[in-house]
Amino acid sequence: MDIHFFPIDSPFNKSFSDFIGRHFQADDNLFVVMADKASLRFPLSERADIQYLRPTDQNRAQFYNLIHQAGRVFAHALFEPALTILATYPGKKKFLYAVWGSDFAPFIFRDPLDRLDYATRNFFTGPERPPVTYRQIAAEYDSWRKMNLALANAAGILSLSDYESRVVRQVFAKDLPWRPFGYSYTVDFKLMDEAGPPPPELDFKKRFAKVVMAGHSGNPHNNHITLFDQLARADRDDFCVVSPLSYGPPRAIEALIEYGRQKLGGRFFPITDFLPPPQYAALLNQVDVFLLNSLYQGAVANIGLLLYRGRKVYINPRNILVNSIFESHGLAVNQLGRPDGPDSWLENLWEELDEETQRRNREKMVSFASEQRLADLYAQLLADTAP
Repeated sequence: MDIHFFPIDSPFNKSFSDFIGRHFQADDNLFVVMADKASLRFPLSERADIQYLRPTDQNRAQFYNLIHQAGRVFAHALFEPALTILATYPGKKKFLYAVWGSDFAPFIFRDPLDRLDYATRNFFTGPERPPVTYRQIAAEYDSWRKMNLALANAAGILSLSDYESRVVRQVFAKDLPWRPFGYSYTVDFKLMDEAGPPPPELDFKKRFAKVVMAGHSGNPHNNHITLFDQLARADRDDFCVVSPLSYGPPRAIEALIEYGRQKLGGRFFPITDFLPPPQYAALLNQVDVFLLNSLYQGAVANIGLLLYRGRKVYINPRNILVNSIFESHGLAVNQLGRPDGPDSWLENLWEELDEETQRRNREKMVSFASEQRLADLYAQLLADTAP
């Protein structure tokens, strides 16, 4: 039996376990959510192959025993508490590491403030406001020693792009093979095509000609401040800005909402609730332009779904991880640059992609990240890593 460790509460846990249930033998897998079930915001489906177990010093041996008895071990990100369990496992069993941008980025940006651009850093650390304790966000990840110990027990790196595995190998000097792997989206292509109208409170197209989505969470590394400043200078006012802020540090989210309203007034709409998939699909279907100003991986699902629907996506050019995922598969994405001058992204923001680019992006997204392709990749992974 294969063991899957889910160290954090995430909607991807349910989407992945359901994906395995649709395409593979459920009896061959055990999904271990490393938390108390009652504390979860995103519970999994009720199935016999799902176990909720929060690690403690008293039950650590139970986790070691699960690893020892497993056919394969999958770590879905190396957040705590999985990081400690896998770093201290005394046996010889190796695990497969599915890289998430937010679990690995702290080891690229050793100082958390390096993930913030100039405007965002000043906003959150300026003398006129208490800091949002962004350094504390990374505190649970910043044990370089634990990461080295855990990766010494790894058998390979799983991700959609080989670039991520190369970064891991470079930073930690580990010669780990890369194997292509991806998560099924909580909102899939079919749902995007079949989504009905949004509820009235999310019907932005009824009031605005253009809808811009800025960022993908309330974490400061989205660098919203710069985006809000620049969008406030746009030469039209018939657009709105939607920002998903359903997770992240609460104080940061409060500050971002206040600033977004200050800069954009009634054209700024924070989405602080986690929307059910049909509603989120209806929201995404209204988006004309998506802006990702983060410096590391995130929003891959949003970007993929919007490219599939023929929408424009702008990514910070320093975000090599996300750019590499899409550009390596021939998808057309735009770069966030200076908001003024001859190469202004603001100047070209409102131009729609031509029909040929839209068609090509849609076809490439289907071949790159359709559920069937992800199932084929996973079947090949199982074949290549048979115990």
